[in-house]
Amino acid sequence: MLQFLFSLVPKNLLSATVGALAQVKLPARLATPLLGVFSRCYGINFDESKQPLTEFKSLSELFLRDLKPWVRPIDDGVVSPVDGRLTQCGPIEDGCLVQVKGKRYSVASLLKDESSAARFRNGYYITIYLAPGDYHHIHAPVDGRVVRTRHIEGALWPVNEWSLERIDELFAVNERVVSFIESSVGMVALVMVGATNVGSIRLSYSDLRANQPPYFRRRTGVNDREENPPIPLGRGERIASFHLGSSIVLLFEPQVFRPGVGCRLGRVRYGERLDEKESS
Repeated sequence: MLQFLFSLVPKNLLSATVGALAQVKLPARLATPLLGVFSRCYGINFDESKQPLTEFKSLSELFLRDLKPWVRPIDDGVVSPVDGRLTQCGPIEDGCLVQVKGKRYSVASLLKDESSAARFRNGYYITIYLAPGDYHHIHAPVDGRVVRTRHIEGALWPVNEWSLERIDELFAVNERVVSFIESSVGMVALVMVGATNVGSIRLSYSDLRANQPPYFRRRTGVNDREENPPIPLGRGERIASFHLGSSIVLLFEPQVFRPGVGCRLGRVRYGERLDEKESS
């Protein structure tokens, strides 16, 4: 019943409204106390923040805070592009990924592209969830070049455990942006998945912004763009930002990604190595 009722909510409009409200400048005397309450509720660590709490004037500024550069050293190899919780990882079997125990979805539906999906068949995938209190910028997991960007319109269901257990192929239903990165470990697809109250996904290397009006129509469009010339990125370089939390999915081609000790379920921080270190 709850799922049916929530299906009637105009989630794209709700998310855009929340995103707009999050950018409203709070009165000076209220900003620090109100944002302080939010920070304590979600466990934001201001020892890592480049700016103190008193400098933030809106919820959006708090979400998009910068970190002190030395608190996230960038390791070698393939690194986590975000702070968050690694919820799923493993081989891509029969072209499918695990959404949650008992539910799977296909790479083809996630990318909405059969030919691109074929490159990742029998490869490896990693899913990381960003909670509202996490650092909300997304970084390049490898050294490489963005050769293609794909914006896939869709719904904006929550990506929490409740939704993952109830909504079939949730990551292939929600709006998402895919950066295809050509690298020394082959093609890597960085899939940024929108969610309820994620006002937008913004790319750092492009003017693309997700969740745009009109908000009441059924959203099924695809905007596919070849980056010509390709856009060079260094490992750890900022690539995009979530306006509130969501999830990312990393896709690797077959036989190029070997999971290391950092590729495990649980908390992960951006810059930490995910693949196996080469033996010396």
